[in-house]
Order: sequence, then structure tokens, then C-alpha cells
Amino acid sequence: MHNRIYVDTIDYLRGLLALTIMIYHYLSWSGLIIVNSNNLLFRFALYGVSIFFIISGFSITIAHINDNFLKIENILYFFKKRFARIYPLFIFVIIFSIIINYRDVNSIRDLLINLTISFGFLHYDSLTPGSWSIGIEVIWYIIFPIIFTIYYILQKFNFKFFVLVSILIILLCIYSSSFVNDYYRGMGIKYFYVYKNNFINHIYFFIFGVMIAFVYYRYIKFLTKNSFISFMNKYKLIILIIILFLFYFPKLKLNEYFFPLTEWNRIYFSFFSFLLFLVFLLLDFKSNILKFFGQISYTLYLTHPISLFVFSEFFKIGINYFNILLPILFSILFSTIIYYFYEKPMQKLINNLRID
Repeated sequence: MHNRIYVDTIDYLRGLLALTIMIYHYLSWSGLIIVNSNNLLFRFALYGVSIFFIISGFSITIAHINDNFLKIENILYFFKKRFARIYPLFIFVIIFSIIINYRDVNSIRDLLINLTISFGFLHYDSLTPGSWSIGIEVIWYIIFPIIFTIYYILQKFNFKFFVLVSILIILLCIYSSSFVNDYYRGMGIKYFYVYKNNFINHIYFFIFGVMIAFVYYRYIKFLTKNSFISFMNKYKLIILIIILFLFYFPKLKLNEYFFPLTEWNRIYFSFFSFLLFLVFLLLDFKSNILKFFGQISYTLYLTHPISLFVFSEFFKIGINYFNILLPILFSILFSTIIYYFYEKPMQKLINNLRID
């Protein structure tokens, strides 16, 4: 029970996404780049969180691929693992943000909503930038045992039918996320605050990850021996450059923050998010540097806003193109210390607790 299939390259992708989002935030918060829909870094950071959701759907499904969620002990084990993964670090970030005056708490209600990570359910803003996605993750964790059980039975019954149903659900959710939003037109950057808190805008990324996990588990031996995979690994850099170019290629209306999230643009960028994930899933290479960033990716993602605040307050240095590397290195060092001396030990402590 609980046998884990581990895909190194997916961890590499997770680390690269965390780095990209951090760099984008630092450049935009410092006024070094102007946010618009034709900026490649903006597009990649915007959909980087969506790819995080694909990775979550895939990784959790693969980790529990043989588990029976009709058994209460498996459900309890699942929630214990998820709690250990996200809660200790999230609470650290919230409390530390308050202590250093990075964020103000306006009411006890604000504090409780953040401490319980219930803002995703309440369409409420979290206290730190980027942590809105953790609220979406929590919703996914709550419904995952139900979705997994339905999918597990469905793919056992008829695998082709399972894939077809998954694709139809994904297309339906994409349509709902992309086209059913006339109300939001003209909101500009305000659209993002509405978009990010609506779970229906993100669920199809999770479902895509779940579907791919079952396909990967079923055909893993075939995939590793396929000549196309060998070709792809041989030319992996060229393939990745082409995908990045296709992310940059379509020219949209400048300064419309929501534009890459709507209608055919949403479908286009979602498709290439799927494709980027699949490329990393099927690549076969080793990198200790990318492995390291994959390990600290969650820490780096959650802590980089407060890292920049601490760096700016302590060193009193204005950020420009010549010294932008300094806060980036500081953030990596800060997240590394937190990961090894707090997050990892806390995960181990909680995972070792017995739940009978």
C-alpha cells in the first residue's frame, strides 16, 4: 500500500516554475517590467500556477494509484500527507508575515480564514501574494478522494471510455472558464482577482493531471521504449524552445491582464501548458541542480514575497536591473534554510504520527 512512482523531471518542472514566478514577481513589483499580455515572462508565470495544478493532479494520483479510498484508513492517510505537505509552511509564512509587518490583519475573521486556509471556499484574499493557489489546492484535496474513486472505477470498467469522459469534462470546464465570462469584460487587472478565486477556472488542470497519471501508469513500459520518446529526449532543448516560442507567438491586446485567460486565448495557452507538462513527463535526464529547486519549489513559491520584503528592509537597497540577482539569491538561500530546518522536519514529524 502507498507505493510511490516518482518522476524526477516533473519535480524539475516544478522547480523551474517556482523560479520563473519568483523572477516575474520581483521584476514586476520593482517596476522593471510592465505587465502586459504580450510579455512572455508574464504569460509563463500566469500559466505556471496552472501547470502546478496539473502537477498536483498527476503526482497525487500516481502516489495513491493503488489505494482504495473506500477504506477510511486510506482517506485518513491521504489527508495526513496533504496536511504535512502544505500546512506547516503555510502557517509559518502567515505568522512570519504578521510578525515582520509585511501584512496587516484587519480582523480576527481575516486571521482565522487564513489560519484555516478556508479562503478558497469563501472567495477571500489570502494574506500573502501567490498563496491564493493554496486555497484552490485545499478545495482539490477535499474532493480528490471522490474524483479518484469515480475515475478508478471508470478506468477499470473501460479505459478508452474513461479517457473520453475525461477529455469531455476538460473541454467543458475550459469552455466554462474561457467563454462564460461576459460579466468580467472591461475589468482589466481586477479580473484576475475574480478569476483566481473561482475553482471552476482551475479544476480542468487537476483533472488533466489525474487522467495523464492513469495513462502513464498503464503504459509506462511502452512509453520508456517508444522510439518517439528517444527522439524527443535527443532534441529536448529544441522542443522546449519551440514551446516557449509558441507561448510568446500570439499577439494580444496590450495591457489587458485578463486577455490570455479568456476565450480562444485560454484554450491556446491551456493546450501548451498541457504540452509542456507532457514533454517534461516523458523526458529522461538527471540534474542535481533542478532536483534541488524541485525540492524547495513549494518553499520558494510561498516565501519569495516575504524574502523580498526582508531583503529590502534589511539592506535598504533599491532593486534595479544591475542588482536584481541579489534578492533572487537571498530568496533561494532563505527558502533553503526554511526547507531543511523547518518544513522538511515538520513533514517528517507529521507523517510519522499514527492515525488509527
